[in-house]
Amino acid sequence: MRNIASVLLWVVVLLLFLGREQASGLVIYRLGGEELPPPPEADDPDVDFVQLSWSEVDAAQGGEIYQLDVDERVIRALEYDPQVNVAPTSVDRGGKPILPALNGQVWDGDTTTVWSAERYLCIEFRGTAGHLCYEDFAQSGTTQIILGDGKMVLDRVRILSGLDDPAGVVRTVRLFISSVASMPRLTSHSHPPARPHTVEIRNNSDPRLEIPLPPHEDGTFLQVALGEHDHPWKVHDIEVYAKGFVDRSTYISNRIDAQDPVAWGEIRWVGRKAPGAKLFVRTRSGAREEPLRYWKFIGNEDEKVEVTRSQYGRLKLGELGGTTYNREDWSFWSAPYDFADTVGTTVVSLRPRRYFQFKVDFFPGEDGGGELDFLEVRAASPPLASELVAEIYPFEVEPGKPTQFTYALRPVIGDKDIGFDRFKDR
Repeated sequence: MRNIASVLLWVVVLLLFLGREQASGLVIYRLGGEELPPPPEADDPDVDFVQLSWSEVDAAQGGEIYQLDVDERVIRALEYDPQVNVAPTSVDRGGKPILPALNGQVWDGDTTTVWSAERYLCIEFRGTAGHLCYEDFAQSGTTQIILGDGKMVLDRVRILSGLDDPAGVVRTVRLFISSVASMPRLTSHSHPPARPHTVEIRNNSDPRLEIPLPPHEDGTFLQVALGEHDHPWKVHDIEVYAKGFVDRSTYISNRIDAQDPVAWGEIRWVGRKAPGAKLFVRTRSGAREEPLRYWKFIGNEDEKVEVTRSQYGRLKLGELGGTTYNREDWSFWSAPYDFADTVGTTVVSLRPRRYFQFKVDFFPGEDGGGELDFLEVRAASPPLASELVAEIYPFEVEPGKPTQFTYALRPVIGDKDIGFDRFKDR
């Protein structure tokens, strides 16, 4: 039995896109693949070809990149380079250093900013609030960082200390690794030594202490706890190295503006994915530029008025009324297209819309991730109809029994629509 909803979708989309030869023009938008020649249709004088770049992502235009490797040729799931320190870029991934340790500068990759870890002895803290010792480790010697959103497999930590004074070398240290979710009270202040620790080093004399990490739970919260000491230790930097793929990478394109409502027709792409990995391509379309609606509180009640995005950014804290999705003017993200349909498949968009966006999600597997060379979408303008309501009868059929279906179509032909006199199913 054929899926009736799919039949309706094919009829509607094909009708809105069929007859593009009679339309005033076809526009092909390509995202990525800048080194490739334009598609063959671009030789037609009635066809416009618009080349867009993976790297030109603008949040003001709806673009977003999350844990993604982007170059001029492809986008791919991010794989951490075990030779690159990930601590200085934690903020870019949604993380943050947590004080103290010289306002987080011990995590910044700069050895000229030094955390002078002042002396402390646990025996002196007896009866002193806020200085509880666990064995010979206390809150006075801790610093911590959230390395970013998602999961991360940490490979090793390097502590640079006493580079200009052997007396300032860190002698005793514990590392603790966890997910942020298991650390519910993370603030801008230091924290007591976490337990149980992941690894411990004692009697160190190396100013460039390299600490390989044993197998541990994936996490992006790292605490470095220095043991009690009778002389200040000088920590120049703490470097963190990760390995393997991230758990998820996402690319959301800038909004493509066709200037007028168009019939979004066929989408195609070229890419690859490793066995066990998943690569999802989704689309959405909109009639207005902004997919979100922004609200301002007014008065003493919960009454709100709608404001623009720029106005919302200037509101006071008590005036922020939140955002809602503009479902009247924007479709939700489509279900993932079959990644095997690289030769082209029809866009899920049941009416002409001015704006269009791509979303690509990579979910790496154990054997690797995936990458995408380019995405293309075709748009016909003006559309054949502004709206089309389709019904099919019968609504239910017996599986395996030949059945004759009847289509019923009701188009709305606008002033700028060119109309149609036939349609086809495929």
